[in-house]
Amino acid sequence: MIVAVCRRLRETTGLSRVVLTGGCFLNAILSSDAASRLTRAGFEVYRHRLVPPGDGGICLGQLAVAAVRHAAAREVSITT
Repeated sequence: MIVAVCRRLRETTGLSRVVLTGGCFLNAILSSDAASRLTRAGFEVYRHRLVPPGDGGICLGQLAVAAVRHAAAREVSITT
């Protein structure tokens, strides 16, 4: 089903990169099998290596966004 959905999206968008993320991809069998099948179907597949794909990784992403926003806000206040 994952490959079928990705193929359909590729037909409408032209995109061929797939990121496997979310709590279901903590399952090693699902993650590995999906990546293999997508690769065979011609997709470029990205998976987590250092940060967990589930809730454990969300806070890191939120921190990264907050850091960028904070830096941009400081830059604006320094220049004005």
